[in-house]
Amino acid sequence: MSVSHEVRRIGDLSRSQLENLVAAATAAPSMHNTQPWRFRITGSFIEIQIDPQRALPAEDPQGWTQRLACGAALFNLRMALMSAGFAPKVNMGLAGQSGAAVAQVALGDKHICPPWAQELADAITKRHTVREPFVEALVPADVQAKLQNAAHEEGADLRLFDDSASLTEIGRLIHAAHFWHVSDDASAQELRAWTGKSADDREGVPSVAAGPDARPSELLDFRDFSRGEGRSMPLSKGYESRPLIGILSVPSTRNVDDVYAGQAMQRVLLAATAHGLVASFLSEIVEVPETAARLAERFLSGHHPVPRMVLRMGYGTAAGHAKRRDVSSVIIDERVAP
Repeated sequence: MSVSHEVRRIGDLSRSQLENLVAAATAAPSMHNTQPWRFRITGSFIEIQIDPQRALPAEDPQGWTQRLACGAALFNLRMALMSAGFAPKVNMGLAGQSGAAVAQVALGDKHICPPWAQELADAITKRHTVREPFVEALVPADVQAKLQNAAHEEGADLRLFDDSASLTEIGRLIHAAHFWHVSDDASAQELRAWTGKSADDREGVPSVAAGPDARPSELLDFRDFSRGEGRSMPLSKGYESRPLIGILSVPSTRNVDDVYAGQAMQRVLLAATAHGLVASFLSEIVEVPETAARLAERFLSGHHPVPRMVLRMGYGTAAGHAKRRDVSSVIIDERVAP
């Protein structure tokens, strides 16, 4: 987004410029692609809000995945503003309150976008969730270190595992969480309502992006995002044996920490994209309190004991991706006309 005229406040931006910013924000991932956000625009700031109509009460009764998604959208918005030449001023004081508002973003001073931020901004439209099998190739240690640094820069921790013992143990916990989800009628119905969509749908997960059915012998269980109509895995191919698994964690279960977790998750995902990696989510293990507690007890410690996302990362390509709603449907424009 280029800005040619004198701009000092959000209200000075044109409708087209604002839509470009919101489009970047909404490229963030969300559970089942529910896109649980709204963007209230005033003369002074863009306020990211949770849309209560897009809640997942069976799978996420506490609403933390909505806050995570809005945090990811906030990070994209920050990068889009930096790419446009502004230092964003973020107020997250509202995130700890009971209302829908998560954060307010105003324009700071003009600046030259640093290379690291431009690299992440460029990755926003390239990042897609990839549920396909990955190539059998390990992620180099230096790239892993950059992913961990991305999380740390946003106040979170990222523990990475690609050894067989850890992957087997994590796989058992995912299997337990997966069994709980498929056995719970309300969760199963909620999943079906948001998945198996057509390629043209602008919300939910389309079947083309669901990934093939996993074999019973696979290391990890995968959600059925195809509503029972998934593709069969070719006999000559299976899911990778040693994916890079990342456990993203934060200090507490406070609402504001969920928003920080979302920003950290998105920074990790964009850094992964910039380094040629793709990723998908294994969030079931975090959604079920019992398996989340066991995951934390076994793999987390110190100042970041609360797991908020489990990522599967590696090298691969997407068969298709989920679309987003038109930005006009998520904008609440409250600017006062001059």
